[in-house]
Amino acid sequence: MIDWTDRRVLSLLGTMPDEAVGELLGCSRQTVHRYRRLAGIASHRDLRQLSRADMDAELGTAPDRIIAERYRCSVYTVYRRREALGIRAWRRSGAK
Repeated sequence: MIDWTDRRVLSLLGTMPDEAVGELLGCSRQTVHRYRRLAGIASHRDLRQLSRADMDAELGTAPDRIIAERYRCSVYTVYRRREALGIRAWRRSGAK
């Protein structure tokens, strides 16, 4: 039985198609879809379309890892986007 409250399970929802998540978890696409909706998590397509401008505005203002968690994507995705836009990595004030 899948623990739908487990952070590791929840962290998968919305990051890839429901069918792919279902394959990883051993359940159907419909089951993943239902729990993703109940958790209020957008589909992976919706997140890509809606969050790019928001994410771009945050690049360099926090560590890539934090931004990746917020937008449910990989750190490498954030890094590549930040580099493509010529935005320097976030540094703690006072850090050299």
